[in-house]
Amino acid sequence: MWEKQWTGKTIGDALDKAVERYGDEVGYVFTSGELTYNRLKQTSDLVARGLLSLGVTKGDKVAIWMAGYAEWAFVYFALARIGAIMVPVNTRYRPEEIKYVLNKSKASLLVFKEEANKDFVGLLKQLFPGEVFAGNLPNETLPSLRALIAVSDRRIDGCLGFDELIAAGKAASEKALLQAASEVTGDDIAMLQFTSGTTAMPKAAMLFHSAMLRGAWCGCEVLQLTEADRFFSPQPFFHVGGSIQVMLTPI
Repeated sequence: MWEKQWTGKTIGDALDKAVERYGDEVGYVFTSGELTYNRLKQTSDLVARGLLSLGVTKGDKVAIWMAGYAEWAFVYFALARIGAIMVPVNTRYRPEEIKYVLNKSKASLLVFKEEANKDFVGLLKQLFPGEVFAGNLPNETLPSLRALIAVSDRRIDGCLGFDELIAAGKAASEKALLQAASEVTGDDIAMLQFTSGTTAMPKAAMLFHSAMLRGAWCGCEVLQLTEADRFFSPQPFFHVGGSIQVMLTPI
């Protein structure tokens, strides 16, 4: 039964169905507050349109380097909507590890969130000659990376602000988003999940839309979760526990 239910389905399809069913009900609770299904779709679609305006298309890899914030969900569902591939980055990584994952995945964009207790900007600057962001991408260290997108309350030189990405989405064509979404299938890769690398360098496992949905669905079945439940999870979003079970269970 579960196989037939998710065969051919995309994460975007699942979100659309959840929006139809639950609308303004709360789907997620982050430190910034409650997030309804409608707002999740509206904002993630704006992010998707913003990404399309930057030239991101189906199959392109976009790295996400941040803890469990609402922006993670917006980027996650935006990438899934347009068929781009998300690359979760461990928030404990040091510069050489970040470099390895970005280059191994050939990520063209990196979205990160500035935090008081994590100097992501300082770590990234170690990968740039002369520690200069502006006009310095791609470079010899990061030959595939084209741009940095920062979730921050301040302007960071050389980075596109998340609010600017949203603004670009508002100005972009909704028709382009519908066209991009129509080309995504359940058998497309949705995420490159890097393994722990305990015996060697981390390997990038290819995870597909329908497989991720099945995985989350089976977890719900085992835990006997229903729409009447709320569940708490401290699992990081760069781990499959967060990127599959936490992100997809509500939808």
